[in-house]
Amino acid sequence: MSYARHVSKDNTPYEDVVDQLQDSGHPVEKGGFQLPRLRMKSISHRGMDLRALRVATGSAVATFGPDYISYPPLHLLLGANGYMQPPTGFLTDKFLIPAQEFMKKYLVHGAGYAHGRRGTAEVMTRQGRYSVGHIQDDVAEDTKAIIEWLQIRAVRPVPTVLMGHSQGGQHVAHQLADPEKYGLKRDQIRGVVLINSMLLPHSQQMLLTPGFFKEIALSSLGRVAGSMITGKGLLFRGQKAFDAFVGEGDPNGKNERRITEGTYPDSGMFFTQTVTTGTSPSLKDARLKGLPVSIIVSEDDQLMGKNLQYKTADYLDSFGADVRIMDVPGKHLSPLMTHTGESPERVELIMDQHRQALAHAFQNLR
Repeated sequence: MSYARHVSKDNTPYEDVVDQLQDSGHPVEKGGFQLPRLRMKSISHRGMDLRALRVATGSAVATFGPDYISYPPLHLLLGANGYMQPPTGFLTDKFLIPAQEFMKKYLVHGAGYAHGRRGTAEVMTRQGRYSVGHIQDDVAEDTKAIIEWLQIRAVRPVPTVLMGHSQGGQHVAHQLADPEKYGLKRDQIRGVVLINSMLLPHSQQMLLTPGFFKEIALSSLGRVAGSMITGKGLLFRGQKAFDAFVGEGDPNGKNERRITEGTYPDSGMFFTQTVTTGTSPSLKDARLKGLPVSIIVSEDDQLMGKNLQYKTADYLDSFGADVRIMDVPGKHLSPLMTHTGESPERVELIMDQHRQALAHAFQNLR
């Protein structure tokens, strides 16, 4: 596939550059929603190649890596985005500026993925009846296709670091529990980064987080039930999305609106299982001994409470994982999104924590 290539100005924030990957003039009209569509093109920015592409399963993926990288790359970074977020969720200054240092050093190529064919004209809006099992079957097929694309011409599995934000942390847990299902070899996985991850192993403990209980569970269970009956996904937009997911900055701010006006429908059944029976797999038989796991925790996360995320760390540590926790200020999206009025000092502090997290997770890449 050929790509129209654009070279951007060096001082442009990644968030603004990535806007060019979104075909805002031609949203997808589906299920009564106007949904963002990604434009399949390539952008060169600050020595990094950013692009949106479609893999064999038809899902959209946002890839990122050094401009000069050859294929196959020496290492992979597989990122799973969170609930209702786009495949481009990791393509922000806060993450990419520190990440590019390690990606250039180790010749890493990355991919950001969001299940449900988000960003395509075939985006799923009738997901109410999809259970976590159905979702993981879809994620597994997509992940295999992503790895196949990234490992072009590779003669052996490329060493890989797994990364997940929010719900994406659940995808990572499933990949650790059964890597072969997702097209991975067990010894291929060299590290993990979890960013405000959904809780492991007991995701229903999120009900103990006041923000989650108030802004999502208490106010949305009726809508979840409706989504299960009709098959339409649960969708937060505007102020509701700001209150539930962002919670700081300005609802009318540029970066905040990218989140609150660009959300995708998601699975009501997944939500119901998350807060009732749980959606995490057991990692008892996963090979976690010595595996470097970096956990980035927002101190005021309104959805995944800090004290509960420390239990995730304890759970992984109990199986011998080499766990390191990085605390950052802010709420659920603060590790990735720069908020209106956010001080440069806080942004730099968060980027420094990303550097430490990546240095730990990438330590087995040579």
